[in-house]
Amino acid sequence: MAHLLELDGVQTEIRLRRSTVHALDGVSLTVDPGECLGIVGESGCGKTMTALSVMRLLPPGGHIIGGKILLDGKEISALSDNDMRHVRGNEIGMIFQDPMTSLNPTMRIGDQISETVLLHRGASAAEARERAIEVLGLVGMPRPAERVGNYPHQLSGGMRQRVMIAMALACEPKLLIADEPTTALDVTIQKQILELIDSLRKRLSMAVILVTHDLGVIAGRADRTVVMYAPRRCSRRSRRRVPSRRGGCTTSRGCRRTLPSPRQAAGSRRGAGTRRRGAARRSRNSRGTAGSTCSAASSRWARRSGRSGTPNWPWPRRKPPRPPWSPALPAMVSCSGWITWSRTSR
Repeated sequence: MAHLLELDGVQTEIRLRRSTVHALDGVSLTVDPGECLGIVGESGCGKTMTALSVMRLLPPGGHIIGGKILLDGKEISALSDNDMRHVRGNEIGMIFQDPMTSLNPTMRIGDQISETVLLHRGASAAEARERAIEVLGLVGMPRPAERVGNYPHQLSGGMRQRVMIAMALACEPKLLIADEPTTALDVTIQKQILELIDSLRKRLSMAVILVTHDLGVIAGRADRTVVMYAPRRCSRRSRRRVPSRRGGCTTSRGCRRTLPSPRQAAGSRRGAGTRRRGAARRSRNSRGTAGSTCSAASSRWARRSGRSGTPNWPWPRRKPPRPPWSPALPAMVSCSGWITWSRTSR
């Protein structure tokens, strides 16, 4: 079966005044008709830039410098801007990440939905308005005939997201790109939006590219998953293998970083009484016979830091604590914090 969308080694760069950002570096993926493809990855790995490259809506200075983008066998990466306007909204629809900044605050939502129908279908104003009311009812908007006269600021976050979905589906595109459609929504509304996209995909027989950070969303709704890392496609997995697979470049690494270290886990299991006893013991050690141990530790601390005098924290009786620049500190200490400390202390 022929692929509906195919990306073959797409390379996108953004040329700034003094540098060039390589946003995509050889991304390749395929989407079949009626399929839901999930794209996951950490922030900045190129998920949104992949969607914008397909739509040819790159930021200022953005260019596709290599690779091909095929839609139904037709290369759309080489089309002119005028020809690409017939593709956007007509054959490919997109739900942008933030509906509040994507919708025009000076236009009624009915006019914004009707604009797509007027441009691509050549309908009259009355027909375009009827189509806007129809798609608003399709996405579950209550009282759509009244809502077409509202402005975006008069709607809640879930309603604005439904308006974005209605705009993307006004011309019944073959491919729908949902760029994190559940951003800034509560859990209940997130579930409703995802179920709505899934039901519309099955009802209209269209393909969906779902961009998200949530592996649970991908596991429940995507047929295949593409994991991106460092502007490349890192791996491709079926729906059932993504949450349980070990050794992936992003999934396993991110899960390992969220787990506490054994020392942190042991410290969290200690009770309040144990912490109080430990604090009292350290206090007794600091008030007791410091002797030569503290003197030797103070001299070592002075030699390492280049400062003279005795540090102002309590020393244990036998084993002095490691200095603040020790690599044995938890990994959560940032590099910028270390630099700030070194500047103020040396």
